Amino acid sequence: SIMVIHQPRYSLFTLIDDVLLLGRGGSTVYLGPAAEVKAYFESLGFSMPEFENPADWFMDIISGTVENRNIPNFVPEALFDLWDRRTPDQVPARTVTGRSVTAEDAHSVLRDILDQEWDKIDASKNGMMDETEFQELLASCCSVIPDVDIVRDLMSRMAGNGSAGVSKAQFLAYLCSLGEEIAHDAETPRGSKATIERNISMCSVGSESSSSASNSSDEDDFESGQRMRRQMPACPAQFGTMLVRRSVQWWRMQRQRLLFFFALTFGASFFGALDRYWAKQLLWDATPLLYLHTALALLLAIFSLRVFGHAQPLFWRERARGLSMMAHFWSRALINGLDLLILTLAFTAVYYLIRQPDVPYSCWVAPFLFAAMGASGWGYLVSNLVSPANGPFVVTLLMFCTCALLGQFVNLAIFLRGGLSEDFIGLVSLTRWTVAMSFDYGLSELHPHPKGPKARYEYDLEKSVYEKRDIGIGPWGTAALAVIGQTALLYLASFLCMRYRNTDKIV
Repeated sequence: SIMVIHQPRYSLFTLIDDVLLLGRGGSTVYLGPAAEVKAYFESLGFSMPEFENPADWFMDIISGTVENRNIPNFVPEALFDLWDRRTPDQVPARTVTGRSVTAEDAHSVLRDILDQEWDKIDASKNGMMDETEFQELLASCCSVIPDVDIVRDLMSRMAGNGSAGVSKAQFLAYLCSLGEEIAHDAETPRGSKATIERNISMCSVGSESSSSASNSSDEDDFESGQRMRRQMPACPAQFGTMLVRRSVQWWRMQRQRLLFFFALTFGASFFGALDRYWAKQLLWDATPLLYLHTALALLLAIFSLRVFGHAQPLFWRERARGLSMMAHFWSRALINGLDLLILTLAFTAVYYLIRQPDVPYSCWVAPFLFAAMGASGWGYLVSNLVSPANGPFVVTLLMFCTCALLGQFVNLAIFLRGGLSEDFIGLVSLTRWTVAMSFDYGLSELHPHPKGPKARYEYDLEKSVYEKRDIGIGPWGTAALAVIGQTALLYLASFLCMRYRNTDKIV
């Protein structure tokens, strides 16, 4: 038999005798025993990563996302020539005999499965089903809700024309008979010789009537296939499914989450001890706040790279089969938001306990939550623009330039003089706004009175820079609105890149 399976587990994949892998355009990439596919691709120079699903790895090779150590500039079209030039020792002979499973064994397994499905739906346990229950049974067996006309047609075949219900015996007898030459319809005598002869004679009529009947049959089959074709759920339904799947994946990523958790808590401990005991920074000074915001933004932007940068070939295959882009984007962003919240609270809590900034924690943590939100947008955008291998480097460079350099108050005093330079800084620099929020909180709670000319100069410069832009809702409100707008633009750019980039890799 011929079977088509979407994204099978490798344990299921190896149960197939022979497999045909097709590349772009329908050309053959491999045809032979399923158990030998991995060895064939390895003989071509591909190396499968540890813990990778081989079935997914095969699809990644076909789509051109796996490097080949023997072919520096490998393109997936080269697989066609490699297959044509294969040697006999690369691919063993195809399986002919198959496994030693008798027809009786297959019939018994099929009957047991159908019997179990019937018992799940038959709530009354009376051995009979009406049209509604029978439709539910068919949907359970094939994962597709069949059309009412198909349900009635099958009921008439199993129980006879005009039947209001189907018995369990009729259901099992009819479906188990589909493996024979002629199905045992209820209106046709079982094994009737006349029926067989009539069917044979129908196939031997003149060519004109045969062609007409064939065309009519093809149209009926097409209409029936259209009714049975699986309809992809709408975006809200897919969002619920994707949210559940992403939640399961979230629970399985504890090791990676713990790694970032320890990195963030270590960084917060270091900055807290440095600012309080060694450097003895002033509580109102914006410089340590800048370093703190930059460190958090950098680590969370790197953490967010995996949200859309991981398993991209799988996403391309699902997208080709009707995946809702909106459901995919927001389900992943929403679950990642939970990680951002946990990591940000851990980072700020450790620093707050060590540093003791004399500002209420509920007020002090708010700007960092805005910084985490904006940093995730940078991570999403970079993951959709560059390869996963280059993502951390690009994010580090971006965060250093836009947060550490452009967010420093001395540089801000140069750029914030109106015109395009001020608009550019406000658009790309996250810390230009989040540090201003923390600084404004510090002034309102601490009421500092700097001593000495240097301290007063820095205080006046920082205040003039971070309170320069106010649209009538206060410096803090203006900064919060700016960060929300910046994040929205980053999310929109990320979605558009995911939507319109790499369309050539969809298989």
